[in-house]
Amino acid sequence: MTAGQPLRVLIVDDEAPARNRIRDLLSDCALKMPIEIAGEAENGKRALAMLPGCEADVVLLDVRMPDMDGLEVAQHIQKLDEPPTVILQPSLCSTFTRLPTLALMPSSTVILCFGTPL
Repeated sequence: MTAGQPLRVLIVDDEAPARNRIRDLLSDCALKMPIEIAGEAENGKRALAMLPGCEADVVLLDVRMPDMDGLEVAQHIQKLDEPPTVILQPSLCSTFTRLPTLALMPSSTVILCFGTPL
């Protein structure tokens, strides 16, 4: 992202209502700063397939998804030549039982915690 360009966000969540809520939240935020939805994916495999063409600056990534969870997707993203920033959204923070895996995440990974506090 360069000055004056919108922040391009890829939303990845297996639940359509969650993607809708995130999209609405980002629309509200776009009133204050330029944000553009680069795409939406219903699973990790689809997100990885979309990344080369969507030019996302940020990936909002649900942790709990079928087939390939968000932590695995984040690890694949970090192998890219110029990876976007990853923001993990663990549901109910139960994912923190996987601390060894989280410790492998690079410093450009942000972890948001909604629901039950740690």
